[in-house]
Amino acid sequence: MNTARVIQLPNRNPEPEPETLAPLRNEAAGREAYAQVLWAGGELEAAIGVWREALQRDPRLTSARLALSRAHRILGQWDEAVRELSLCLPLIPDQPDILAELACCCQHSQSSSHALVLLDQALRLDPDHRLARAARARMTAQVVPITREQASSEVLDWPEALATPPGPDVVVERLFEEACLAMKHARSSEARARLEELILLEPDEFRALFELAQLEENDHRRPWAIRYYEAALHSRPQSWEAAYNLARLYVEMGQDGRARVLVERALLLEPESGRASWLLAQLCDRAGETGEARFWLERTAKLDPANADAFLRLGHLALQAGQLGQAAECMERAYEADPGRYDTAYNLGLVRWRMGESAQARELWRKARALNPGGEEAARALAGLDRNPG
Repeated sequence: MNTARVIQLPNRNPEPEPETLAPLRNEAAGREAYAQVLWAGGELEAAIGVWREALQRDPRLTSARLALSRAHRILGQWDEAVRELSLCLPLIPDQPDILAELACCCQHSQSSSHALVLLDQALRLDPDHRLARAARARMTAQVVPITREQASSEVLDWPEALATPPGPDVVVERLFEEACLAMKHARSSEARARLEELILLEPDEFRALFELAQLEENDHRRPWAIRYYEAALHSRPQSWEAAYNLARLYVEMGQDGRARVLVERALLLEPESGRASWLLAQLCDRAGETGEARFWLERTAKLDPANADAFLRLGHLALQAGQLGQAAECMERAYEADPGRYDTAYNLGLVRWRMGESAQARELWRKARALNPGGEEAARALAGLDRNPG
């Protein structure tokens, strides 16, 4: 079965072009390279503009047209995607990849009859073309609800003799199962290809968009992760996880305002989320809203008793308020949640020292030093105890 995604130019020997055109082509190639940089940073709209500039200099730059079509597909601009792919056909004829992608775009652009013709052309060139077969099945079969278990037992390669090929649900489930299998075996490129095929067939497929976002995040491509999480949230507005993950990424980018709106939305959808409560607590704390921060910290501690950071922050707030007993309780809970951390041992030792329990403080600070020999706070604290044992 053909799974190649790279379009190969036909093997031709064109006439040498006039020397006056060479600088223009070099300049167009430079613009295309710049567009690729913008694309990698998730700046699709800017990349589209640069690719168009490159095509003004060299209209035969099919790689730019293919990239443009993909950008328009991601933005849901199906008519523009159809236009760019159609302009590629005269320059790269008899390419089933382009025909199949153009057919999918035509279908989303409300040109189903044209899409079927294109799919038939693609399948005549390559009867085993994955995307063409999947798209043909979705367009011609009746929608039959199925279970996930039934989908897992189906195969994408159905016999031509079957009166009814697998229904649309089967095709989608099968592609998603293949993507999950690839992710399970750490084949991220293959998983990404299957998921992109799936959203080309079904642009609002939440699971594919969400998994693509996670793949992009794992590859440290934050702008792309944000774009796919936004698409996933648009596809399924009731998804608290999509809202939470978006909020988390916005926090990393320093956009606390946008993050707060999203994490509050996540908590409306899933009030029992310890992760979302902890994120909102941090946002309130950074905004100087101590009362709100304390409320969400206490909620986090209740929902997620293993969150040592929440207990640590509650302990610090209690210390600032002069509530030594409450601070000791919180620091003890932090230490119990993660005794292998330098900061939990050091801070509990600090509270014990303030309570006059020097022996316990010394023991905890020694443990902190063992966990992190370079920890200056614990070293200074131990030196102070040695100078003033009482």
